[in-house]
Amino acid sequence: FREAVSYSEENTFARDVASRDVLAATLLAHAEAVARRLRRDGLEARTVVLKWRFGRRRAPGPRGYPLHTRRTTLSAPTDEGLVIAREATRLLDRGALDEPVRLVGVGATNLVARGDGQLGLFEGAERASTERRRRLDRAVDALVDRFGDGAVKRGGEGDAARAGLSLQAKRGERGAPSAERPD
Repeated sequence: FREAVSYSEENTFARDVASRDVLAATLLAHAEAVARRLRRDGLEARTVVLKWRFGRRRAPGPRGYPLHTRRTTLSAPTDEGLVIAREATRLLDRGALDEPVRLVGVGATNLVARGDGQLGLFEGAERASTERRRRLDRAVDALVDRFGDGAVKRGGEGDAARAGLSLQAKRGERGAPSAERPD
């Protein structure tokens, strides 16, 4: 078998999506899936890749919907979904997507074995926080392995169709809508 050189997750939407919140929620879900695979295989990524395809045809023929990519190299390799999602969202924001998107995806490349990354001069203080996040990630991975992908989601990883819609009523507000989800 061949050694993996990258991991990625992507999806094509049923309809064109213009909402940044929906795209960001989708990127978070994809980033978490990529990070789980990295952790499972004992790897970390130095480079995060964002890819997208606009919904409007650019030219006739099969190449009418070109695939666009942007990438960024991290200061230290990671297997954390939140870090991957943050960087992918930054790339999304810098891409100035001024029209609806049909496909969006997140990739991780420039892979190294976990722990092979070089520490920066001032990263010692961040070690405890990073280790706590890693323990949390391992616990979430175990739950997902046991109960499936929908078992645990991060706060911002709700259904992409509902991204940006807060069901939480402000404390003390009269007539606030119920915080229960509609059927």
